[in-house]
Amino acid sequence: MTPPVAHKLAKHLTIHDDTRIDHYYWLRERDDPGAIAYLEAENRYTEAVMAPIKPLETEIYNEIIGRIQQTDASAPFRKKDYFYYSRTEEGKQYSIYCRKRGSLDAAEEILLDGNVLAEGHAYFALGGMTVSANQQLVAYAVDYTGAERFIVQVKDLATGEMLPDSIPETTYGLAWLNDNAGLLYVTFDATQRPEKVWKHVLGTSVRDDRVLFTEDDPLFTFELRKARSGR
Repeated sequence: MTPPVAHKLAKHLTIHDDTRIDHYYWLRERDDPGAIAYLEAENRYTEAVMAPIKPLETEIYNEIIGRIQQTDASAPFRKKDYFYYSRTEEGKQYSIYCRKRGSLDAAEEILLDGNVLAEGHAYFALGGMTVSANQQLVAYAVDYTGAERFIVQVKDLATGEMLPDSIPETTYGLAWLNDNAGLLYVTFDATQRPEKVWKHVLGTSVRDDRVLFTEDDPLFTFELRKARSGR
């Protein structure tokens, strides 16, 4: 099989009065049909070249997996009436987030199942989750693209229903207001540096959200999280 060859297309780039020519700049365009076709051809070529060692690849993968305890659980921690923990199951890729009321011998309640959330998506990552002070709601952030640009969603734990609130283009950091009426979240600047903390009131439009804090200095970053004490 002949390896694919990327065609050259001159692109003149000038920085500080210095001009250079990049013949492969066009490959940066993620939506360019030609770039996509070339990358797909590279993938097909790689698969063909590596096909003879596919059995070895499978053997090594199984050897690595065999040393991992796939069915496992984190240490539970108590928050008011509940014990919270996460667990994994053999053959499933993502964690399952659970709680038990009053005792570790109580019936398990699943808050979020990463495997269910990932269904139908080529990529999935959970950017964080937090339970409200009254323990009736859970807010969580999901990424379906791999760009770490999260969508915040809210679930009613009593009914299992999703609230209509959906906050796009966020980064890491979530915290509930103590009155359970809303939450705080973080957005990023052009470099995806955490920049602003916003307040969202449940049941209202994201357009009405209010900025509570802005970090203007590009040399600094910050984290948003609530202590287990509730502060």
